[in-house]
Amino acid sequence: MVLLMKAMSINRVRRFPYPTHPGDAQLRSAENLLLILGAIEIPRGIVGGDKIDATRITSLGKTMAHLPLSPRFSRMLAISFSYSVLDYVITLVAALSVKVRIQFLFHSLILDETN
Repeated sequence: MVLLMKAMSINRVRRFPYPTHPGDAQLRSAENLLLILGAIEIPRGIVGGDKIDATRITSLGKTMAHLPLSPRFSRMLAISFSYSVLDYVITLVAALSVKVRIQFLFHSLILDETN
């Protein structure tokens, strides 16, 4: 949500009038993750004050915002194109984004084989 807001030029996400405010700690955590992933950056020359409100979206962040995935997965896909491994990463992201637990699946297979 924070990445999409930054992509729409809504820079002050903490002051946005949400129907239900997510909380400053959650917003700060989301923005820190986006900084680590390289989706947003703090412009040079910003000293003191609230640096997070001064962040701006990077070109990688704009690419990531177009993908309907979590920021980690969208970064994986965006970067994989540069390294020519997009096919492999698509498969990996598809497998990781499934909510079914693999242990449960294997357990079911073992039970089916024993019966």
